[in-house]
Amino acid sequence: MFSRFIYLFAFLASAVFVQAQDDAWHLDYIYVLANEEIDPIVSPNQQSSHMHKIIGGSRMSAFYNSDYYTAASCSSLRQQADKSNYWMPNLYVIDTDTNKFVPVPILARFYYFLSRNSQYQNVSPFPKGLRILTGDPNNKSPTNVVTFTCQINQDFSGSLIGTSFNFNRDCPYGMKTELYFPPCWDGLNLYKSDGSHMSWPDNGVRSGSCPWSHPIRLPAIQLEYTWSTSNYNPGQALAGKLAWANGDTTGYGVHGDFVEGWDQALLSKALNANGTCVGVYHSMQMGECPVLAPTMDDAAAKACKPERGELQESFGNLDNVPIPRLPGCNPLWGATGAKPGCNPAIAGLDVSKMTGTDGPYVASAADNKVFKYPTTPGWHNIACLKEITALTGGVSYTDSSMTVESCQQSCLAAGYQFAGTGQVGAWNCVCGNAIRPSASVYPGMCSTPCPGNSAQQCGGSYIFNIWYAANGTTQNTTTLADGTQYVGCYNNPGTASAGLLGASTYNFQSSSMTTETCIAACHNLNTNWALTTSAKWCYCGNDWNFGTGSLVPSSYCTVACTGNSTEKCGDYYRSSVYNITAASIEKSSVYHPPGWQGCYQDLSGRLALTNNYWSGTITPQSCINGCSELGYSYAGVESGKTCYCGNSPQITQRLPVSQCSTACTGNSTAVCGGTNAMDLYTTASANVTAATVKASKPAGYLGCFQDSGSNIAFQNYYSYTVNPMSVEICKQSCMELGYSYAGVENGNQCRCGNNVPTTTQYVSSLQCNKVCSGNSSETCGAGGYLEAYTLDNSTMSAVMPGVSAADYITCYENSNRGLTGYTYYDNGMTIEKCRTTCSEFGYGLASVYLSKYCGCGNSWTGATQKYPSSSCQYYKCGGNSTEYCGGQTQAAVYNTSEVTVTINKPDGWVSCWTDSGSARTLQDYSYTANPLSAKACRVACANQGYQYAGTEAGNQCFCGNKVANGAKAPTSACNTQCAGNANETCGASGYMDLYNATGAVANNGIRGYLGCFTDDSTFNGNSYVSDWMSVDSCNQWCYARGSAYAGIRNGNQCKCSSVAPTLVTTSASCNNPCSGNSTQNCGTATTIAAYELANTGIKSADFVVSSNSTGYVGCFREGSTRMLPSYYFSSSSMTNDLCISNCKALGYAFAGSEYASQCYCAAKLDPTSGGYRVAESACNQACAGKVGICGSGNILSVYSTLNATTSTATVEGLKGCYSQGTFGQSPALSYSGGYMTASLCRRTCRNGGFSIAGTTNGNTCVCGNSATYGAAAAPASCNAPCQGNTTETCGATFSSAWSIYDTTGAGSNTPAGFPANYVGCVSDGSPRVLPNYSITNGGMSSDACRKICVAAGYNNYGTEAGTQCYCGTTKPVVALLPDSQCTTNCPGAPAEACGAGGKMSLYAIAGASSPNTTASVSVSASASATGSASASGSVSASKSASASASVSSVAASSSSSRASSAAASSVTVASSSSSSKPVSSAAASSSSTSVSKAASSSAAAAASSSTSKPASSSVSSSKASIPGGGAIATGGTVTVTSTSTAASAITSAVTKTVTSSVTSSSAAPASSSKSVSAASSSSSKAPASSAVTATSTTAIQSSSTTSSSAAIPTGTALGCWTGGNTVFSSAVMTGHDNLTPSMCQIWCNANYYTYSGLSGGNTCGCSNSLDGLTSTASSSCSTKCSGDSNQVCGGTINSTYSVFRAQAATKPSNAKRFDSGSASIRRRNERRIVHSPNKNEGTMKRRGKGVFANW
Repeated sequence: MFSRFIYLFAFLASAVFVQAQDDAWHLDYIYVLANEEIDPIVSPNQQSSHMHKIIGGSRMSAFYNSDYYTAASCSSLRQQADKSNYWMPNLYVIDTDTNKFVPVPILARFYYFLSRNSQYQNVSPFPKGLRILTGDPNNKSPTNVVTFTCQINQDFSGSLIGTSFNFNRDCPYGMKTELYFPPCWDGLNLYKSDGSHMSWPDNGVRSGSCPWSHPIRLPAIQLEYTWSTSNYNPGQALAGKLAWANGDTTGYGVHGDFVEGWDQALLSKALNANGTCVGVYHSMQMGECPVLAPTMDDAAAKACKPERGELQESFGNLDNVPIPRLPGCNPLWGATGAKPGCNPAIAGLDVSKMTGTDGPYVASAADNKVFKYPTTPGWHNIACLKEITALTGGVSYTDSSMTVESCQQSCLAAGYQFAGTGQVGAWNCVCGNAIRPSASVYPGMCSTPCPGNSAQQCGGSYIFNIWYAANGTTQNTTTLADGTQYVGCYNNPGTASAGLLGASTYNFQSSSMTTETCIAACHNLNTNWALTTSAKWCYCGNDWNFGTGSLVPSSYCTVACTGNSTEKCGDYYRSSVYNITAASIEKSSVYHPPGWQGCYQDLSGRLALTNNYWSGTITPQSCINGCSELGYSYAGVESGKTCYCGNSPQITQRLPVSQCSTACTGNSTAVCGGTNAMDLYTTASANVTAATVKASKPAGYLGCFQDSGSNIAFQNYYSYTVNPMSVEICKQSCMELGYSYAGVENGNQCRCGNNVPTTTQYVSSLQCNKVCSGNSSETCGAGGYLEAYTLDNSTMSAVMPGVSAADYITCYENSNRGLTGYTYYDNGMTIEKCRTTCSEFGYGLASVYLSKYCGCGNSWTGATQKYPSSSCQYYKCGGNSTEYCGGQTQAAVYNTSEVTVTINKPDGWVSCWTDSGSARTLQDYSYTANPLSAKACRVACANQGYQYAGTEAGNQCFCGNKVANGAKAPTSACNTQCAGNANETCGASGYMDLYNATGAVANNGIRGYLGCFTDDSTFNGNSYVSDWMSVDSCNQWCYARGSAYAGIRNGNQCKCSSVAPTLVTTSASCNNPCSGNSTQNCGTATTIAAYELANTGIKSADFVVSSNSTGYVGCFREGSTRMLPSYYFSSSSMTNDLCISNCKALGYAFAGSEYASQCYCAAKLDPTSGGYRVAESACNQACAGKVGICGSGNILSVYSTLNATTSTATVEGLKGCYSQGTFGQSPALSYSGGYMTASLCRRTCRNGGFSIAGTTNGNTCVCGNSATYGAAAAPASCNAPCQGNTTETCGATFSSAWSIYDTTGAGSNTPAGFPANYVGCVSDGSPRVLPNYSITNGGMSSDACRKICVAAGYNNYGTEAGTQCYCGTTKPVVALLPDSQCTTNCPGAPAEACGAGGKMSLYAIAGASSPNTTASVSVSASASATGSASASGSVSASKSASASASVSSVAASSSSSRASSAAASSVTVASSSSSSKPVSSAAASSSSTSVSKAASSSAAAAASSSTSKPASSSVSSSKASIPGGGAIATGGTVTVTSTSTAASAITSAVTKTVTSSVTSSSAAPASSSKSVSAASSSSSKAPASSAVTATSTTAIQSSSTTSSSAAIPTGTALGCWTGGNTVFSSAVMTGHDNLTPSMCQIWCNANYYTYSGLSGGNTCGCSNSLDGLTSTASSSCSTKCSGDSNQVCGGTINSTYSVFRAQAATKPSNAKRFDSGSASIRRRNERRIVHSPNKNEGTMKRRGKGVFANW
C-alpha cells in the first residue's frame, strides 16, 4: 500500500510539469467514493457498460442534475465546496494463473490548470450542469489526452513514461494515469454526445488559447489516478497483465468523465482572486487559496459515502479482491477486432434506486455565453484572434500607415463585413466574410498602436484585432460635387481579366487625364463605374467584379493625373475607382464660336490641316479669322496656342469636350483644343477678310509679309531700330531719308525701301502681332514679319522740338565720336547747356547724345551715316524732358552761334575744375561737412595752412598747396548748391569750385574760438553732458583735464581734446544756445563749437564757486572719482543740515548730499574728479530726512560749511561712532539677533569680563578689550537703530561702522526686578552652558536651583524649561538674550521665570565663597552591585579648632543596570584656605584606616575589610559645622542615628569603628562613634538582608519645639513609618518615574524641609515634623523605587513611608543628572507639585544656618 508520504512525492514530481506562466490548483487528499457501474453522462438512468472508480460528491447517481448534485451532503474530496464527480474505468490485474481479475486500488488527486486565453481574461467557472467526457473507451492507438507513468523508485527517479499501461516491468510505486479534460467550452451546450461542446486550446491539452468556436476558458482538469498495481503479484511485469473495466487490454481505451457540482459563487470568487488564488503563476494546493481554504475538510471527505448507496456487484465491489470476470459484459479485448459479446448474456443490475430526472443539456439564458454578433449598424470590435487566417473568404493587403478606419473602409467598400488589423512582418489588413472557427482567441492582446494612428490598437505580431460591420453599415465614402462616390484604391489583379479592368466596356488614355475627365467620359457612356490608372488611362464598366483584387487605403494610389497633378489617377498597379451611378454631370458649357465641328483626337497628322499654321497668342476666333484672311475653309486650334488652316480635314475619333479644354493663349476663358486633341472649325462665319484688315491699319497699309532669310520684303533697304517706334515714326523717317516705302517689324524696327513686297511673302495679319514700342494701339510686324506701308500722300512733320530747334543740324551715327574737341557729361544736360559750354570753350559745334553727354568741336569727324531726327529722339535730355539728347548711338548736332556766357561766384573763386576720386585736384586734406559753404571750406584750409580750397558735391571740402590734377570744367558743371548756403554752388559730383584760401578766418566774439566743426569725434579726451553748460564752464573743465582744446555740442555737451578738429562747417551751424548761458552758442547735435584753450585766458583748474546765504553752492554731477572725496557717510534720515553739520564736525569746508541719504565731505571740489555742474533740476531727490533736496543718483547738492553749527547728543556709555577696523575680526565673543540693544550688548560684554562693547548693523554685538576699531566716523554714520530698542543706536547698517560703548556704566548692569545673582537669559543646547550637574523637578525656582548647585559645590546655576536646574564650575562667557525670551514661569516661584525651551535663566554668585572655601564636610557614597563597603579617612585642616568633625557614610545606590561600573566612595573636604581633596575607599590604605580583602564566590562583587584601629578626624572652622552629613542644621543639640542599606551583596563581614568629636561655637562638644558591619548574602544579585550601618552622634542645636509621636532615630535613613496622608503634603512630587531616596532628600532640603518621605515607589513628600506617624516594620516599606529597583521607596502610597532626613546634594565625580526618561515623558501630565501653605518666612529664616547661612 502507498502512504500519503509517497503520494506527496508524486505531487512534487507532477508539479514540475506546471508551466511557469500558468496558475494551477491541485487537490491531493481525495478518497474513492464508489466502485460501481453507473455513468450518468453516457448511460443516464441505467447501468453503465462497465465499472467506474468514482470520486466526488455524495449524490453520484445514474442520472445527472446540477441542482441535485450540488446539494450533496459531502464530497470525498477534501474541498467540500466541490460536489462534482470525476471517474475513470476501473483497472484490473489479470491473474492468468487463476483466471481471476483483481480490482486495483488508487491514490487519486487532480489538478485544475488555470491557463488563460490571455493574461487579460480570467478563467471562467464551470457552467452549471456541464458534463465533460475525455478519451475514448474504444480507442486502440496512443492518444495525447493521457499520460502513463511507471513509478519505479520511492523518490520517483527512473520513472518510465508510456503511451499505455503495458510496461515491460513492474511498477513498485504505482502506475499513474494522468487524464486531461478539454477546457474550452462553446458557451451554449452542456453536453453533446460527440463531445463537440468542448474543445482543446491551441498549445497542447491545457495551454494556449481557445478557438473562436469555443472561446470560454474553463479550468483544465487533469485527473490523476495512481494505481497500486504491485499490491497483487508484486514484481510482475505489467505488459499483458492489465485491463480496463471495459475489457481493453491495450490501455488506449482509457477515458474519464466529469459532471459539475461546484458552489458556483465560491469558485467564481476564487478564480478572480488575483494575487492570492490566481495570478501567482505557480501551482498551489487548493487549501492555499484563501477563498477555498475555509471549505477544506479532510475528515468530511474521508467519511463521505454515497447517499443512495453503492450499486453492488454480485461478487462485490471491493479493491484487491479477485473476481471471476470483469463486471458487466466486458470480455478481454485486444488491439484488433470488434469488441466480443457475452454468451450467455450477463444479467443486469437494478439501478432503480439510482435514477432521477436528468438536467438540461443547454445552458440557461443566464449561463449562455455564445457570442452574439451586434445588430446595430456600424463597426464593432468583436475579438482579438491569432493569425491572419482568422478571417475567411476575403483578401488582405499590407499598409505601413494602417489605421482602423482605413482597413474598415477598404473591407466594407469591397463588400466584406469583417475586417482585421495585425502584423505578419508588415502591417496587414485582412477582409473576410466569416471568422474561422478554429481561430485562437487572444482577448486583450491586440494592444499594439496602429502605425497610422497611435491612439488606436491594431492587434500585434500575428495577432489581429477583429471588427464586424453589422447589417446596414454604410460606407464613409467621399462624394464628389457631381454626386460621384469615391470607392477607393483598388489593387489591380496580376491578370487584368480577373478584376475590374477585365470587366471594363471602354477605355482611353489622355496626356491631360483628370478624374473629372474619366468620370464624364464614362457617364456619357452610362456605365456604373469609372476608374483611372497609370496616370493617364480611363476605364468604364458596369460589372463590379473585384475578382482577386482588393481595395487598399487611398494613400496607395499615389500617381498624379497627367491633367491635374493635385489628383491621383491610381498607380501603375492600382486604380482609383468611382461609383458614378448617382453622378449628375451637365453638358459642357464651354463656348465655341460658330462653325465648331467638335473635339477630335490628334495623335499625329493635324487632321491634314497643314497648309498654313502658326503658334502664339491665339483664340478660336483669331484662328478662324486668320485662316479666312488667307482664303481657307477650315481652321483648327490645338494645345491652346497653335492654329492650323486647310481645306480638306481628315476626321479622327471624336473625344469628350473635356479633352479639348486647354485655355487659349489669347483668351484664358476660351478653349483651344488640348494635348493631342483639336477643336475643328469652318471659316464660314469669319468676321475678318483681307479688306477688313487693311481698313483697320494706318493709311498706306499694304499687308503683312515674311521678312527673314531669303524672304526679304525690301531690296536694298535702309533699316534702323529705335525705341519708341510707331508706324508714323517709321514713315516720317523714310520720308526724311527719301524712300517710297516704309515697313515696321518686331515692334521697334523701321525699314525703308523703294519696292513693293511680292505676294508670295504675303501672310495673315495675325502674324504681324507685335505692338509698336511707341504706340500700343498699333502693331509693328513681328519677328521675321514686316508690315509694309506706301508713303504716297504722306506729309512730313517738324524735325526737332525745343528752343534750339532752329540751330539743329542733323542726326549722326556717333559710335565713333564726331566732336572731340571737348567732351563732358552732366546728368542735368540740356541742349542749351551743351551749346553754352562749347561756346565758353570756343567751339562752333555742339552735339548731345545719350541724354547727358556733350561734345564740342569745329567740324564733324565721325561716321558720315545720317539718321532721321527721330533716331536722335530716343533719349530725353537729363535737364529738360521736352528736349531730346540723341539716340542710342546717335548724336544730335547743333551750332553754337550767338551763345552768351555769364559767371557769378563768391570771393576767391578761381574756376570750376574737374576732380576724380583716383586723382584728386587738391590732395593734402579733405572732409565732408553738412552744412558747408565756400567760406567754411576756405577757413578750414586756411586754419591748416593750405593755399587752395575746393568745394565739391555740395558738402565736400578739399585743401592743398597746389592744383595737382584735373582740368578746367564748364561753369555749369559746378551746379550743386552748397549744403550750408543755397545761394552758392559747391561744385558737383566730379567737379570742384576751386578757391584761393589765403586769409580766411572764423570769429564769434569769444576768445579762443576756432570755428564750428562737424568732426566732434576728433575730441579724444573726456566729455560730459549737462543742462547747465556754458562755454566758460566747458573751457574750465577741459583745462582741468589738461586738454588743449574744448568743444561744446548740442547745447549741453562738453568735449575735450589734445588735437584740433579740422572739419569746419558754417558758424551758423553751431547755433544752439548753451544750456547754462543762452547768449552763447554751443553747437548742435551734428556740430561742435571749438576753442583753443591757450587763447582763452584761463589760468587755474579749480572750480570757481560761490554760495548763497544758506551756503548752497550748486548742483553737481559726480565724475569718475568723487568731487568731495575726503569723507562719506549715509543716513536714512539724511538732511542737508545733517550733512553740513557732520562735515563741519570733521573739519571740512564743503558738504554734499547725494541720492537722498548720502553725505560727502572735502576741503574743496576736486577739479580732477571729472564732475561738473548741472542744472538745478537735476538735484531733485528729497532728502531721506524729509526736509530739503539731497541731490540725486550720482548728483551732489553742494554746500559750504563755513556758517554751519554742530551739536552732539550725550548717550550713557557711548564712546562714539567708528569705522570698522579689525574689531569685528575673530572676536572673543560676538553674536547677532533681531532683539539686540546697546544695553543687552553691554551686559553681555560686562558679564564676559570685557571692557569694550561694540554694536553694528542694528543686530550685532562684539566684545573685546582692545580698541582695534577704525577711525572716528560721522555720528550720523551710526544710523542703525538697535532692533531690540529703536531708541538706541547699534552702529551702521551693513556693519559699516561701530557704535562703541564701555561696560562700566549703569546701563551695563543687570536691570532691577530679577532675583539675586541673575546674569541673564541665554540659549542652551548641546553642549550645555552649565554641563557639570543637573536636576529636573516640578517645583523648581531659582532659589531651589541655587541651593542645589551651591550645595553640590557649584557657584554657577541656571533654570530652564520651568523644571530643570543646571550647575557649572566655570562661569560661562555667553551671549545674553532678551530677558523676555525666558518666559516659562518657575513652578516653585510663579512670579519669576525659569528659562524656556532651549533657553536658560543664568545665575552666577559673584564674590561668594563656594563650598570649596567653607569649613564643611559632606560625604556621599555610591555603591553598585560590585561595590565595596565604605571606609573612612583622616583629614586635617590647616587651621585648628576645638570642634572635631563627625563623618557619616551615606549610602546611595545606583541602578542595577549600571552594575558594571566600579564602586566609588568620595569625601570632599574644603578648608577655609580653599584646599580640597577627595578621598575614596580605594585609597583608604594611605589613611589611618586599613582595609583587608577576603575571598568570595564572586571576586568582582564581594570584598571584606576591617579597621585596625579607630580613626579620628579634626576640622576647625569659624563657621558652624554641618551636622547630618550635609543636611541643613536647625540649631540645638540632637542625637541622630542613620542607617543605610547597600544594594549589592557583600560576602564577607566588615567591621569598622570611627570615633569623632565635633566642637562648635553654637553647640557643646559631643563624642560620636561609628560602627560599620555587613553580613554576607547567599546571592550576588539579590539585595543583602543585612545592612551596612553607620551610627553617629552629633552635637547640634534644636530649633523645633515639636516632637514626634515616636522617638526619631538618629542618622539619615529613619526607617519605615505609617500614618496620615497629610504629614508629607508640604511639597510633593507624584508619579515620578526616576525617583530615588537621594533625589527626595535633595528635593526636600532645597525646599527648606527637615524630612523627606517616599511612598508608592514614585511619590516624594516633605515635612518639618513627623507628627502623626508611627514607626513600623521595615517589611511594610517594600515598594521598589521607580528610579532604582534595588532600593525601596515606602509602601502604600500616601500611607506608608520610607523616611529620610533631608540633605543637600554633594558633588559626585561623575555628576549625574536627575532627569526622567521616556517613562517620565509619558507620565509628565500625571505629575503634580504641591507646596505647603504652612511654610512661612519665619521657618525659612530660622533654618538659614549652615551651608546657606551666608546668603
